[in-house]
Amino acid sequence: MLEVTVFFTLIAVLLLIVYLVISRNTIYDAEGFETHYLASCPSGYNHSYTADGDVLCCDGQIMANKCLGDKQCILNGKGTATLPNCIDLLKQEYEQKATTWCPSSLPQYFEDREKQIKGCTSGPLNSTMNAPKTTTQPQCHVYADFNKNRVAKDSCYNVTLLDSTPCFGQNCTKELIQPVPGVPPLLAIGFTDGMGMHRIAYTRESLANFLDVVNPRWKDQGIDLEKSINVAEVAKAFYVDKTRNQSQVQF
Repeated sequence: MLEVTVFFTLIAVLLLIVYLVISRNTIYDAEGFETHYLASCPSGYNHSYTADGDVLCCDGQIMANKCLGDKQCILNGKGTATLPNCIDLLKQEYEQKATTWCPSSLPQYFEDREKQIKGCTSGPLNSTMNAPKTTTQPQCHVYADFNKNRVAKDSCYNVTLLDSTPCFGQNCTKELIQPVPGVPPLLAIGFTDGMGMHRIAYTRESLANFLDVVNPRWKDQGIDLEKSINVAEVAKAFYVDKTRNQSQVQF
C-alpha cells in the first residue's frame, strides 16, 4: 500500500513540474486567458542557456555562450528591460513592422523565418506567432522584392492600395482583379451612376501598370489616361459629379 502511495505522489510531483515549466513559458492577457506560448525560440533564432538553465534566444550566431546578433530574449520566465521575454520581443517587433507593411484591413503582422514567409492578417495569430491562427483568416503577403509585391494580387502592397482607394457613386465596391497572370492587377471600382447603370473603372496607377505590360505602345496609340473613361477619377467626374462633359472624356 505504501508503494502505491509513493507512486501516485511521484506522479503528482511530475505533473506539478510540467505545469510550472509550461506556465513560465506562457503569456496571459489581462483576463488570465492564455494568448501565446513558445515551446522553443522564435523562428530563425538560435538558443543558449544561462547558469540557471533558462533558455536564451539570439537572432544571430552564438559564440562562447554570447549572442552576436542584434536581439536577444529569454524564452521562459519574466523578462527585463535589457532581456525581454521572447513573446514580448516579438510583439514589439511585429507592431513596428505592421506600421510599415500592413494595410488597415489586415493590421496584424506575422512572419515565419524558417519558411521565409511574411504577411499580415485581420485576426489573431497562432500560439507560436508565426502564422494566422486559422487558415480561413484573410491575409496578405510581404514579398522579398518590389516587383513581386507589385505583381502579386495577394501582396500587402496591393491590399494597402485597395484600402486607401476611395469609393464613389451608389452601391460602390472595390476589388483587385488580375485578368492576365503575372501582370500587375487592376484595382477596379464598381458603382451605379445616376441613371441606374452599373459602371466599372480602374485607378489610374493600376491601369497604367497593366497597360505597360500588356500593351507597351498604348501611349503611341492615343490612349490618354487623363481623359479615359476607364480611369476612376474621370468616370467619377463624368458619371457622378457631372463636372466633365463628353468633349472632355475619351470613350
